[in-house]
Amino acid sequence: MHPSNLRKLMEAKFDGVERIYLEAEKDHIRKNRMKSGGNRKQKFIEGWIEFAKKSTAKRCALMLNNQQVGGKKRHNLFYDDIWNVKYLSKFQWGHLTEKLAYDQKMREQRLKSETANAKKELQFYEQKRDLSKKLNKIEETRIKAITRLDEKASGAATEDERLAFEKKKEKNLEKIFKYSQKREFKQREPIKHDHFVTKK
Repeated sequence: MHPSNLRKLMEAKFDGVERIYLEAEKDHIRKNRMKSGGNRKQKFIEGWIEFAKKSTAKRCALMLNNQQVGGKKRHNLFYDDIWNVKYLSKFQWGHLTEKLAYDQKMREQRLKSETANAKKELQFYEQKRDLSKKLNKIEETRIKAITRLDEKASGAATEDERLAFEKKKEKNLEKIFKYSQKREFKQREPIKHDHFVTKK
């Protein structure tokens, strides 16, 4: 039953109906019902009705509590529904709006935290991807350098030239391994003095 249907039903039986608010069911409950082939319409789990007079609200609670909605059974989707109605003493409409504002604020905070976590995961993935590209490029450069040195060494005419190429190859490999490894920067140690000058 939507708020418009509820207002028509209440105004037909009682006077002084002012504000009406119905709380809808959770989205995941509706999705599960739709997946299992159930009703696709929006359902409401509870609601609040404000009357101009307290006496009217009390009379409405006594008349409709644990009673069928009523009406003609033909073409009436709400005929078999039973209501649980209670009069809320000292309850104001502002209490309801405070609860709704609090729920909205908590939902916004939850969305912000989820968004922040997603951004952190994306940044971590991008850093790892860039690091992998750099390491792959270093490995390709190292392999090309080794291949080039091997080709030069195999094409050398004399034994002396081959030995020179081998030494050059070892030096280049040392340089490549040195720069391909992760460099760690350490803080410089403070300079230690043998004596101190103090003023008296």
